[in-house]
Amino acid sequence: MHDEENAPLPPAEARPHGEGVFDAWLAQASTRARDPLSIEAAKPYRHVWNSWLRSLQAHVDASGTHQLSVAWHDATPADVLAFLDYNRDGRRAGTKITDVTRRRYWRVLDRVYAFAQAQRWTASNPAQDLSEKETPPSENHLAVILSTPMWRAAIDSIPSEFEEDLIATRNRAVLLALFHLGLTPQEVREMPTTAVLRERRADTPALGPIRALQLDGPGPNQRRKLEVPAELADALTQWMIVRRTYLKARTLPTLFCSKRGGAITPNTLLHLVKSNLQLAANRVNAGVLPPRAGPQVIRNTRLVLWLNDGVPAAEVAIRAGLKNIKGLGHLREVVNPGIRHTLSHGRDDDDLWDKLTPEA
Repeated sequence: MHDEENAPLPPAEARPHGEGVFDAWLAQASTRARDPLSIEAAKPYRHVWNSWLRSLQAHVDASGTHQLSVAWHDATPADVLAFLDYNRDGRRAGTKITDVTRRRYWRVLDRVYAFAQAQRWTASNPAQDLSEKETPPSENHLAVILSTPMWRAAIDSIPSEFEEDLIATRNRAVLLALFHLGLTPQEVREMPTTAVLRERRADTPALGPIRALQLDGPGPNQRRKLEVPAELADALTQWMIVRRTYLKARTLPTLFCSKRGGAITPNTLLHLVKSNLQLAANRVNAGVLPPRAGPQVIRNTRLVLWLNDGVPAAEVAIRAGLKNIKGLGHLREVVNPGIRHTLSHGRDDDDLWDKLTPEA
């Protein structure tokens, strides 16, 4: 009987190059029956893998030692550790990447090498060959949420009156979408104008009022229609009126944009949310912001409010665009005790991928 595990590996020239092995892994991941990975969603994974390949090229390390190039299939656990600890461009000298980021980078290597090992392209998985102490710890995803006074003050800090200014009108619509619907930062930035659904009336060709947002993310549950309350519908209506007055914005497919015509950036969104939360903190919390003060804390709080108000966890997961209620596991310590057991299984490591964009 032929023992495939003991069979010799093919020669190096018969194996795919570094980018090729990632492409092969992605081809498989994109066709799996459960939660297929799209090319767009895989961009941060490719970014990490390409950084890994660059780290294997000849270079001088931090100690001044000349390191020779290493083929991807000959990489060792020591190479993985050096990669995980390397100071990325733009970080201050002498600092290390966080354990959360190290875990996410390690997870990309682990997945691709596990695939390559199954294809007999490499003898081992160097990410799995790290000791337990060396392997980046699993992420602790207990959520940060806003207190009830902070939540109310933050909503009260959103301007309520219509202003004929692109940025002010956009910001009002963005903030209300975050607070009312608990959207992800990526959904806010990438939402197309076609996501806005209006009521159609049989007696007139004119479009009726805005009723919902249609979100079509790559995951099965990310494709969903969310009804919008009157306040958000009004803000979106005002935004789309003002948006049409800016020529550069007219041809842009994304709903929220800048005066220059580009899509709203991660840093712009983060600054907008922080500014809003700072106003709220000044009112009720002596100016002290929560440990995290970006779009995610608004999303977390919105989901918790739904859960605490009695919305079934499965329905909240659908509204949030999550695969299942495991995606709500990080909220288990901040929901009412009565529903804590439902979320006790935590969340999948797969649900935690951050697009490597700023998030405080």
